Parts: sequence; structure tokens; C-alpha cells
Amino acid sequence: MKFLILFGILFKLSSADFYCDCSNKQTFSAEFNVEWFFAAPDGYIRHVLGINRQFPAPVIHVCKGDTIKITVINKIDAPTSIHWHGMFQYGTLTSDGVPGVTQCAIQPGDYYQYKFHTDYQAGTYWYHSHYSVQYIDGLKGALIIHDPKDPWISAYEDEDILMLTDWYHTLALDLEAYYLSPASNGTEPIPDTALINGIGQYNCSLVNKCSYYDTIIQVNTTKRFRIINTSAFAVFVLTIHGHKMRMIEADGVNLDGNIIVDSLRINAGQRYSVLVHANEQNPKRNYWIQATIDSDVMASAPVQPTVKAILRYVDENGCYVSSKKPINSHLNSTDDNLKILDSIHEGDQFIDIYSSLVPLDSPVPQQSTKKVLIEIEFYANDENVNLAHFNNISFLHLMDTTLLSLTRAQQPYPQSNNVQIIQYGDIIDIILNNHDTGEHPIHLHGHIFWILAAGKTNDGDYNSSQVVLNTLNPLARDTASINPISYMVLRFEANNPGLWMMHCHIDWHLQAGLALVWAEAAELLHYKYGLSKELDVCAAY
Repeated sequence: MKFLILFGILFKLSSADFYCDCSNKQTFSAEFNVEWFFAAPDGYIRHVLGINRQFPAPVIHVCKGDTIKITVINKIDAPTSIHWHGMFQYGTLTSDGVPGVTQCAIQPGDYYQYKFHTDYQAGTYWYHSHYSVQYIDGLKGALIIHDPKDPWISAYEDEDILMLTDWYHTLALDLEAYYLSPASNGTEPIPDTALINGIGQYNCSLVNKCSYYDTIIQVNTTKRFRIINTSAFAVFVLTIHGHKMRMIEADGVNLDGNIIVDSLRINAGQRYSVLVHANEQNPKRNYWIQATIDSDVMASAPVQPTVKAILRYVDENGCYVSSKKPINSHLNSTDDNLKILDSIHEGDQFIDIYSSLVPLDSPVPQQSTKKVLIEIEFYANDENVNLAHFNNISFLHLMDTTLLSLTRAQQPYPQSNNVQIIQYGDIIDIILNNHDTGEHPIHLHGHIFWILAAGKTNDGDYNSSQVVLNTLNPLARDTASINPISYMVLRFEANNPGLWMMHCHIDWHLQAGLALVWAEAAELLHYKYGLSKELDVCAAY
């Protein structure tokens, strides 16, 4: 194995590096070159897939109402694409970035331009490849939409991003090949370690010195942390020693701010914003930020399940109050360990704290017009490969065309694409029953949904006679975790004509087929994209 100390190759995500002028609508334009390069995010050197030779990929900072125009140039020897996670893509379906659904994959040596607006949303988002398992190897970055009318903007002086990810030392394609073989028996690959903003500490004794992501907080101020879980598999529990976190955003939806936590549990694809106030009792030292992978949801624990960053205090003049690292004894204190263990082992009750989080202003439609039952199951196919299923269908991407082209040509959808037909204006209740022994973060493209009910682990299927739906103040978001052997009821409004994927954001499960597509007012797509009798043909993969 090869180890080295990483100095300048990682891309810093500090809020001090950006300034957004939100006085006028602007267009953010960039070229994103998708490339392989060597890096050692946690001290272990390996090939990393990034953008413009940066890992994590560049942070995009824009203002609400701005237009994003990015040309993605494929410089690798495989197809690729970029999905803008959480973006509604009103009228810009072809920028959703799902090969076989909304576009053909970008072939090696080719390019594709994504262009979309941000008129109707703000908050914390991210982007990643939606082709194969590429984002596991590093093809992902943060997307922040600033709103000058954010209701929380006066509550903090500074902000930063904490992008969490699980990290593998083996290339994702090799891991996928094993996972989708009889030999794995359906056991997902276990990450080696974890990273915060592309920096981790796999084995400090071998590299003699570990690197840490540093973020600063000024004495007597409050800082906003935008926390993004960009993992393939991991659920994280995040703590900031000596500090509490006031929750103000979930997946781009502002919260009422009444929930203050010691630790935060966050699943793959989810985002939160929290407010952290400088510790006035002891402002003359630095503190650990710690993210721990919940190994209870895995077959075994990662080699190094914990990653740390440093919260450094500065005085009114911006000078460090201490040059010392935080004290390890504080990190390993009984109180902190209990917070982490409580969050992990009480996950069936604590999971995303849906019953506690309340949106600031996100009124839910009081009645649904359509109910759709969806059941999650894993079982082996004829080749003894364990596959994932929504309603007994394991999703397969189209290879030679797209669902959008099938819609334009008025051709039937293949059964393997698991397409659910809905009409414009429908209020859909998704009744999800999870028959699997694992939890699943379910992500819906093009929409947010309201979580009307969520069962605890082993509660079994949804029973309408026993469960009272919350239609008063349910949490709204775009990625929600369903507990093992349990249920969830999600409501969303069909107000965005398009072809929208819904899938598990554990990337291994997506590759195993845990996905479907909502064909929403497909007849209206003809007005936007035209009517054609010919199918668009994608280049051979």
C-alpha cells in the first residue's frame, strides 16, 4: 500500500473563498472537465475521479434566481453525466442528468451543456455523476443557492460547508462487480474510512502525520454549517464537541429552528443546515468536529469509521486564539461517546427526527387524489445475483435511447423501467412498505415531498386504520429514510411535468435496481420537447 501526506491537492470549501452579489440575476458559467488523477484524501494514494483535477469537485455558489450553465467535458474512457441533486428543473428536464431517462450519457471525448434556473428554490444542494458508480470514486461537489431573503440570514455571521462521504480504497467498478455477483450474497461493500471535505485520517501511524479540515469561528458569533452526506452507503452521526446545533434547514426547506441537538444523524443524499454559536465558556481553545459512520447498518464496521475536522477559534481581529489541536481526551469523553452511541443505537427512533422537525413555511395539500403502493424487496435472480425491487421490478436503464425519446415518439415504456403514470395536478400519496432488513434513503427527483408518517424499525407494513397521518406540519424534503421492516407515507404534488426518477440513494442499491420513474403529465412534454415518430439513438456503451 502507498501512503503520502496530502498538502495542496484538495479543494478547500471555506465560505471565506466566495462572495455572492445577489442584487441582480446573473449566469454562473463554467467548464467542468471530468478527469482521473492521483490523490490521497486520507493518506492512501489512489485514482480519484474529479472535475478540473479537483476533489471534492468545485463548489458552486449562486444566488436565488441565477441561471447555472455548465458544460461538462468527458475526458475519461467511459460515459458520464451529472445530476443536480435537489434541483426541480422546471422546464429543463434535459438537465436532470439521468442517462437513459432524460439524456444520453456523455460519451468519451464528448460534451454536454446543462442549463437551468434557480428561481424557485434556495439552500443546500449538491451534484454528482448519475452514471454507474462514478460518484463513489469522487465525482461530486456542493451546490449552494444563497437567498438574500433567507429567514435565518440575520442569525449568523459566517458559514461553511461540511461535506461528508464514505471512502473506499478499491475502485468502485471493482467493488460493484463483486457486489452484483453471486459471491457477495447481496452484502454491500464496506467503506474503508470517511472524509470531511475530502480530508480523512485512515492510519495516522503509517503517515506519521494526519491532515484535518480546518474551519474557523469567531468568538461571540454564530456560524452556519451546511452539512451534506455524499456517501454511497454510510449513515453519519456528526458531533461538534462543546457545542449544540440549532437545525434551520433540511434539503433546501427552511425549518422553524426550534430543534437543538447534540448530535446529528444524516443519511446518504440528505442535507441539513445548523447554527453553531461560539462557546463563550471556553473560547480560548479549539474543538473537534467528528463524523462517525453508523456501522449498525453494515455487515461489519469500516477499518476507520470516524473522521475529524477542527473548529478553530479566532478573536475579533481574526487571529487564532490557539495554535494547538483539540485535546483528544475531550473527543473521547464519556459524554460525547454517549451522544454518538445514542444516535446510532436509537436510530429506529431518532432517524432524521421526522416527528420533531417542522418546516417554517411549507403547507401540505390536505387531501390526496391518488395513492400508490410501493414495496421494497431484495431477492436473487436466476443467476443467483441479489437484486433490489420496487413492486417486484428491478430497474434497468435504457442503453440505446431515453424515456424522454420514447415519450416524444409515443412508444410504450419497457416494464424494466418501472414507469408510474401520473397526471398534472395529482396529489400523490406514496405508501412505502420496506420488507428489507436495511434502511433506505429514498430520493425523488424534481420535487419535494411531505413525510406524513414514518414507522419505527420492525413496525411492519402501513396500516391506515392504526396510523394517523400528520397533515398539520409535516417535514418536507427530497430524501427520506425508511426504517427496516417498516413503512413511510410520502405526499407530493405533481406540479412539474417530466420523467422523474425515484430511487434509493445507497448507490449500491441503485445499481442493483432500486429505482422507478414517475411519468408526470407526459402529454405536456410534447409542447416543450416536440413530437417525434423517430427515436433518438444513444451511442453504444
